[in-house]
Amino acid sequence: MDPSKRDAYNKAYVDWALPYTQSYLKLESGKELSLKYEFLTSQLMFIREYLNFLFKDGISLRFVKAFLEKQTFKRNKSRYLVILEGGHLLPFFIAVDEMREIDLIDSKQITSYRRILIYNKLNRRWSEEIANTLIAQIKKDDLEWQGDEAIITHSINKYILTLNVRVKDGDDGKYIAE
Repeated sequence: MDPSKRDAYNKAYVDWALPYTQSYLKLESGKELSLKYEFLTSQLMFIREYLNFLFKDGISLRFVKAFLEKQTFKRNKSRYLVILEGGHLLPFFIAVDEMREIDLIDSKQITSYRRILIYNKLNRRWSEEIANTLIAQIKKDDLEWQGDEAIITHSINKYILTLNVRVKDGDDGKYIAE
């Protein structure tokens, strides 16, 4: 891939991350600061690693910039909020307009998550039918598209859809990133 494209990805990331690192410097000291620092650095590193996957996949810089604009530390209820849990001490947060905007199999390789919480747009309640349709889409378009097998159980609590996820590699039968 073109080195200038890599530079453009890096610049997009730095432009996005800089305000968060600057706001961190203004926080007061103490335990709360330590937790905020851990969360902030963890989230920034996750986004950085995720951008590496996007770069390797040849995703356009336009998409990358639009994706980064959605990643804020304040909830925008007009978007899905996706929380990846279970692979690290702290969860990882991703905001998207459509679930197909996130590559969950790449994210699993970064975080080793076991659970996904999906907050519905506008805090709409999840129905069993809509949840099952979304799960089928996630399996078909993302987790199983390369011949892997996704094992997903789910539960619904009003506007939060919780997915317990395991993915078995289609080639060797081992679970991915566990």
